Amino acid sequence: MRVEYVKRQAPNHKNTNKRDLLFSRIISYVVLIFLSFVVVYPFAIMIISSLTEGGSYSLGYEGMSFQGYVKIFTSVVAVDPNTEVPYLVTGLINTLLITIPSTLIGLFVSAFSAYAFAKIKFRGRNVLFFILLTTMMVPGALLFVPSFIIYNRLNLINTFFPLIVPGCFGTAMCVFFLRQAFMAIPDDYIEAAKLDGIGHFRIFWKIVVPLSAPALISQGLLGFVAGYNDYLGPLLYLQDSKLYTLQTALHLIYSQTEYSGDNQMFLAATVVSLLPTILIFLFAQKYFVKGITNTGLK
Repeated sequence: MRVEYVKRQAPNHKNTNKRDLLFSRIISYVVLIFLSFVVVYPFAIMIISSLTEGGSYSLGYEGMSFQGYVKIFTSVVAVDPNTEVPYLVTGLINTLLITIPSTLIGLFVSAFSAYAFAKIKFRGRNVLFFILLTTMMVPGALLFVPSFIIYNRLNLINTFFPLIVPGCFGTAMCVFFLRQAFMAIPDDYIEAAKLDGIGHFRIFWKIVVPLSAPALISQGLLGFVAGYNDYLGPLLYLQDSKLYTLQTALHLIYSQTEYSGDNQMFLAATVVSLLPTILIFLFAQKYFVKGITNTGLK
């Protein structure tokens, strides 16, 4: 009698893993699409309403019109009577005058401080770095009152000084991230440069900066966007409408009596104000992502 043995087929773990991977990807894509919709939906309403008669704050089509964009650049009512220049234009110029110097100088100071904490061995280095990090725990709003009192006694209110100079000293957050990036640079490069008689400043400028360019660009972008979007500082220190930054100018446009109900004009001004930061991120996205990755904080 012939006995046949049926060979049991082992479960195919490879196919199971593929199905699990496919399922997890589908879930991830669904969640990402939903979150993207949540983020993009307000921007879609803003752009469409800025091109719609009356600015209806909806996705419905009621006739395309560019009157809102024309008004923010040409309307006499939306112009500062002292300068005869649209608020949006003066606001953008003032914002760049404040943000660019403080961002560049602050980035340099933060980078040099980060280099000292990462590559220079000196007594009390860790203690000083710990003290620096503790300043990140202090809410910035607590410093507005004493800062205002000091600047007021120095007659610096209604000037750009309180908005430019503090940023030129760098930030603890920027020092922290750049220190992480600089620590990834091998110490052999630094020691070899020291053997050639090169000082710390040249080592920083010739070796560290080129090797850490993505991290520097990413922190510069973050600093620029933070200054570009600052609203509370200019609102507190600037009182003359000729000195208003872009964010305070937008509020001024919206609060004007003549245009308090003109949603299209305000939305058009908002769209124009977003363009610089959007373009910067589009052209510098790869440096931004690479710079965050190189800090080692994934």
